[in-house]
Amino acid sequence: MNIAIVDFGLASHPTYVESITKIYLSAPENVITIFLNERDSEILSFLINDRTKIVTIPKNFTYKLFLSEIANQKNDRIFFISMEVSEKDNYIIAKAFLKTTFGVPVYIVTHNGSRCFQNSFTSNFKRFLATKLTFKNFLFEVKKNFLYGFALARILAYQRKTNGRFVVITEVMKSYVSQYYPEKYVVIVPFSIFEPSDIISNTAPQKKEILRFCIPGYVTEQRRNYLDLLKMLEINTNEEIKDRIVWDFLGGVSNEPGAQLAIEKAKELQLKGYHILFYESVSVPLETFTEHLSSADFILGNLKINNLIGGSYGKTTDSGLPFSMIKKAKPGVINKGYVYPKNLKTSVLEYNDMAELSSLLEELLSNSELVTSMKTEALKNSLEYTPEKIYHQIEAPNL
Repeated sequence: MNIAIVDFGLASHPTYVESITKIYLSAPENVITIFLNERDSEILSFLINDRTKIVTIPKNFTYKLFLSEIANQKNDRIFFISMEVSEKDNYIIAKAFLKTTFGVPVYIVTHNGSRCFQNSFTSNFKRFLATKLTFKNFLFEVKKNFLYGFALARILAYQRKTNGRFVVITEVMKSYVSQYYPEKYVVIVPFSIFEPSDIISNTAPQKKEILRFCIPGYVTEQRRNYLDLLKMLEINTNEEIKDRIVWDFLGGVSNEPGAQLAIEKAKELQLKGYHILFYESVSVPLETFTEHLSSADFILGNLKINNLIGGSYGKTTDSGLPFSMIKKAKPGVINKGYVYPKNLKTSVLEYNDMAELSSLLEELLSNSELVTSMKTEALKNSLEYTPEKIYHQIEAPNL
């Protein structure tokens, strides 16, 4: 098959592009064409081979012409990694999409299920009221919440008519989307895959004195709870938690006040002897991200699960948290309430609050057998996410 993968770029997801590419390359008959912005074309240039090419999207492109060019190519599947680029462009993209005849099944990745599938007048009106309306932004908010919402509703009908699919990253999100859309048109494609060649001695006995906890993703207090974590560290009386744990805030830092406050608090704790890594930049280079994720012992989940309008992380809106675990076969320590893939259960420890997290940290520091056992389970669970297995799951119903 000829597969096209499109990411417009302003809200790019290079990791997901890489995953889908490798999934489809696991079948030798497939050929891949990837459409990316200039930055991501360079980041993912290592994917180029005799069956994969990357086309850089011009900076001055128009969505209508660009979609027409893709439709005119000989494709058997077209994946759109995101139909939501920016609040300014989302409605323009939706209109251009509806005016394009692709002639083949289109697979649209759904990052926010509640936004994509709850588009009744009442739902759109609730979103409209939840915004901070001013005289200057009134018309823009009408377009964003009503016109765009109604366009999304038309896309749902378009997809069913053309035998298209909506793509989600977990079984839980599929269950949610299937409340609003026929299940047979919803497919699961994990955000990350597992390649066994990436792992070296992951289950080796725990000999080192230090445990590394990684929090992958953008540092934002709006979505993740850094301040309470740092407060727990500050008031903790267990010296081993200070001396034997490295915390890696593995992501760029938001300019929001909460994130900046968290970084200032982290600096204070560094001066007191805590081992905290952070990156005062908008993003972290892919090589750095991969290297630090690989060196982690555990992935920490500190998501503010219900801090979304009309949705929650893990249920209606995707999060890359469990897929960082899958990609590098890492066990996780995750706050309760976050719904992660059920086949990761044996490699996850859950906590209710910061006091319970503190107790878990003490247990992990004192019990090397538990650490080794968790790593063994993580490797076993990640083996269910190889490109070959995922490809079969996606394409078997189409055979």
